[in-house]
Amino acid sequence: MSSPRIYASPQGRSQRQANVRLPLIVPPDGSEKRKPHRISYSPLPTPTSIRLLRIEPIESLKDEFDLFRPIRCTLVVKDLADSPVYDALSYTWGCPVTVYEHVREVCSPAAWASPAFDITCDGKPFSVTTNLYTALLGLVQHTLSAYIWIDQICIDQSNLQERQAQVLLMGRIYRQAQKVPVWIGGEDEFARDGLEVMMYLSNVDTKLWGKL
Repeated sequence: MSSPRIYASPQGRSQRQANVRLPLIVPPDGSEKRKPHRISYSPLPTPTSIRLLRIEPIESLKDEFDLFRPIRCTLVVKDLADSPVYDALSYTWGCPVTVYEHVREVCSPAAWASPAFDITCDGKPFSVTTNLYTALLGLVQHTLSAYIWIDQICIDQSNLQERQAQVLLMGRIYRQAQKVPVWIGGEDEFARDGLEVMMYLSNVDTKLWGKL
């Protein structure tokens, strides 16, 4: 597995794993040239079938050294007509960073879209992009449904026909999800200030609506 380049170490740790903050991870050098690991997908049985991911929880995640622990997951097939219980992840395949502290943090779009990291899916190595890898590290820290839908893993990206059919289902997939966690990237030098501003504006907006 590639070694992540980490900026802005986690702060404010507590005994609870869910409170560990994940740092910004950028694509390792040479990600664009890395050969991806893929898995074999079985055909989906019905037009409304989807694959869902079950992520095995990590026992503990105390600091950046635990980021080297492998992420293990399995895929199951469910039919949307049966109203399965799951969450659906919203994230970007590309660069989540808009402001840079250091020039060394700047990576090309090709690097962000490359298969930079490996996870284990159905017992086999599977390559994912850097931002999804960081998102998966975040997901194992929080209480979600048993299953989650993630397009990059749950859709056979090499099968154009399936990919097109699943894209048409995406609106329904997100509507039927119990929760839609949104991943905007690891914590960097500016994340805390940005979140504080968002919370302040949200509070101001609530007060204004209360006076109308």
